[in-house]
Amino acid sequence: MKKNKNKLRRVQLCALSLILSTNVVIMCNLMNITQQDKKIINGLKISYDSLNEDNNQIKEVNANYERQLNELKQDKTTKYCDNAQQEMELIKPFEDSDKENYIKAYLDIVNKYSEYVDAPESLEDYYTDAQIQIMLKCIETETFEAPFDAKVNVASVILNRLNRDEFPTDPIKLITDKNQFAYGRNNITEETKYALYYAWYIKDTTDGAIGFRSDCNPSKWNGWYYNNTDGYHYFYKIGGNK
Repeated sequence: MKKNKNKLRRVQLCALSLILSTNVVIMCNLMNITQQDKKIINGLKISYDSLNEDNNQIKEVNANYERQLNELKQDKTTKYCDNAQQEMELIKPFEDSDKENYIKAYLDIVNKYSEYVDAPESLEDYYTDAQIQIMLKCIETETFEAPFDAKVNVASVILNRLNRDEFPTDPIKLITDKNQFAYGRNNITEETKYALYYAWYIKDTTDGAIGFRSDCNPSKWNGWYYNNTDGYHYFYKIGGNK
């Protein structure tokens, strides 16, 4: 019995060495392995090689599948990018003439293709809900019953100030500082929300204005120069139309 166990052990060791070493024949001779044992070991090697071949085939099939899937995704992404661009071009003529409907259509397109097209950085990426709320309250108060374009202009002034070093970068501080802006109204209309979005996503409509007033329009105010009016406010900027 002990002799048989030792022989079995030698067969197992030889089989292992066949898989891991190129010197199998030498090792088998040294361990006195019989021809029958060699056939068994060779059968194990054939099985091992067959498994390896099957595994390689499976890997190749998976690689082909992944490649085809990526190609389909790329084709789909290209298609949707083209569609998004075409839709943006269709609404472009209304960017200035119908700002409210333009920004609504613009955001609809951005949301529609967000899975395939990189979306622009949003207002919410930069500011907290409280900061956005104070900007909306300010726009609502300063442009109460004014048209959409006037709301966008006030929104542009707020954002222009936030982007300048001489003003606070926190909208709450910027707006609530003494003698800066009015912000008492709490009922925010949909118009006001889209006006802020237009100024954020599309463009500044005031040519860089950082201040406005509604009572009069001196040529110079607070060291700023009068630039233009929208019929509701007089806008001032550094440099301006001196």
